[in-house]
Amino acid sequence: MFDADYRKAPEHPFPAAIQDAEDITYYLAANPDKYDASNVFLCGFSAGGNLALVTASHLGPERVKGVLGFYPPVDFTKPHTAPEKRFVAGAVIPQFIANIFHAAYALPSQPLNDPRISVILAPPESFPNHVYLACGNADTLYDPALKFVARLKEAGHDDAEFVGFEHMGHGFDSHGKDSTEGKEKKHEAYTGAVDLINRVTEALGE
Repeated sequence: MFDADYRKAPEHPFPAAIQDAEDITYYLAANPDKYDASNVFLCGFSAGGNLALVTASHLGPERVKGVLGFYPPVDFTKPHTAPEKRFVAGAVIPQFIANIFHAAYALPSQPLNDPRISVILAPPESFPNHVYLACGNADTLYDPALKFVARLKEAGHDDAEFVGFEHMGHGFDSHGKDSTEGKEKKHEAYTGAVDLINRVTEALGE
């Protein structure tokens, strides 16, 4: 496992974070004595999930074996609402807060329909076959993530999986410590991600 940070907005707006993520991935490939470059899985949470998806798409399935995202924003082109209003873990990001985040990340001259921002618009064939997204249905990012995975499946990605959790808000895994249900959903989400990685790498080793 390789845990890395990246430059953040507003001091470093788009595409600084993507450049950092790509550099990190290239670094892994350049050090085969330390890392298995043939089994690179990118993972991120919230904005980091968007970054993992964008990087996987930009570098392509030849370099990235799989990508895992937890409640990632995938569509910045319009506001979204959560299917469920009640949540027992996590939070709901108000639209005005989301607007502040978006404005800090992308300069006014930057179109939000750029696939490197709204990754749902990237060509499905640019993603690895192994994709895992998890999101609570009290999160405004739920429907776009669900549609994103459905789009991949329609394009032939037979190992693209979306896991939805009822009554979970944004960041339910880190903001639900006092909720038994939140802890259970966190364990389920993480276990699903680990299972995918283990299944893929074990199959490749056969």
